[in-house]
Amino acid sequence: MDEFQRATGALLGVCVGDALGEQVRGVLEEAVKAEFPEGLSEMYSKERVQGDTGEITEEGALTILLAHSIINNERFDLDNIRSTYRAWNKDEPEVMDVSLATSLQESPSAKSESALSLVRLVPLAVYGAQRTERELLKNAEAECSLTHSNQICLDGSKIFALAIAKLISEELTAGELVTYLKVISAKLKLDERVQKAIELGGKRTPALKGDSVPIALQLCLHTLLNTSSFEEGMVRVASKGGDAAGINASLYGALAGALYGAEAIPERWVGELQVSEGLERYLKKQSRFRRLNMNLSLMAHELAEKLLKL
Repeated sequence: MDEFQRATGALLGVCVGDALGEQVRGVLEEAVKAEFPEGLSEMYSKERVQGDTGEITEEGALTILLAHSIINNERFDLDNIRSTYRAWNKDEPEVMDVSLATSLQESPSAKSESALSLVRLVPLAVYGAQRTERELLKNAEAECSLTHSNQICLDGSKIFALAIAKLISEELTAGELVTYLKVISAKLKLDERVQKAIELGGKRTPALKGDSVPIALQLCLHTLLNTSSFEEGMVRVASKGGDAAGINASLYGALAGALYGAEAIPERWVGELQVSEGLERYLKKQSRFRRLNMNLSLMAHELAEKLLKL
């Protein structure tokens, strides 16, 4: 499997996790298990509060917008990224989390520890897979700081970006990835809670108590280590439900997509994916996107190819 397949898998994995997990956002794990004893395994399993079956929300949309910003500017341009996010939020305000939108428009949140601060970084990691560790870390922190200034988020963004970039540039096993993350997080002297989350990821699944970077990292890493396919892990993570169902599933999707490659993602899930009318309208308002194909599988392939060539 080559870098292109792993990069495409990471981008597509975010969207799959976003759309699948969105069905049970805010639903307690016990309730999900009662309704789906075999696990949440289809995009159309449950009626969604927001959006249609298979439609991506903010996790997938911000990922696509970041990818386009890097590609169109042929570099990481923080000002352009900020203005792109703001413009899309203005055009489709009902999709973005209110607290995230407020942080983006006013000032980054110093209190929030939300793992939503990490999800959109996948294109940056694909772009950074060909670059120095120093540049990737600098860009990851800068991008995260657009909405979050809490140290746990800043350091979480670094370790997540490094994980995706490492999986893309080297064909690692889940065990090798966790070993690498333990070493690099200690070397970089990242927040102790980030280091502990990585350590615990090799031991047990966390109790889901809201939305936070440490919980998301531990859950995703533990799932990667204790499942043997993209689908098995995705069903396990999505079936956890909770307030961060879509976020956790998106993060797992990115990591598992980079680990197993795009071809390992079930076609029945990929075939259900769709962008919202608002995102399509926003993208096509800009002349360079008027002929853009909104098929998310094709889009992920095209974005991965362009990001790796920069």
